[in-house]
Amino acid sequence: DDVYSSQIAVNYLLSIGRSRIALINSQLTNAYARFREKGFLSALNKAGLQANNNWILHITEIDFDIAVSVITSLLKGADRPDAIYCVSDVYGAAAIKAIQNYGLRVPEDIAVVGFDNISLSKMVVPALTTINQPKKQLGHQACEILINLIENPSTPPQHILLDTELIVRSST
Repeated sequence: DDVYSSQIAVNYLLSIGRSRIALINSQLTNAYARFREKGFLSALNKAGLQANNNWILHITEIDFDIAVSVITSLLKGADRPDAIYCVSDVYGAAAIKAIQNYGLRVPEDIAVVGFDNISLSKMVVPALTTINQPKKQLGHQACEILINLIENPSTPPQHILLDTELIVRSST
């Protein structure tokens, strides 16, 4: 549930006193990107905050170097966020790198949250707070649905939402 997961991430940032939150997203042609952005905006709205459109960035691909460059440009602005929510851990790692390269501290100056809980999230310094997806359960569920569709082609489409979990680490 990408919408709800993003709301959890943003609400956590709000709960630790951050209110100037940027979003590093991929292209909205990806369904997960649309849903995660919707959750981001919804959480800010429910908190009575207006999203800064200059801080909602869409990157063409999940690429560390491109993300570092884009986030560095964001940091050069006169008005800077105090937190960055990234729709992937690769973007989260890039945010940490860009912030540190710019001479700022994570999390003291800018907190960072990623999404996916890939191994990289534990390798960066500081370790990345992230949303954990149940990857094995996702694969298992998809396989079951596919086998069922092969055996029963007239089966109606299923919509299944799996729970995620916020993993708090040192980046916040």
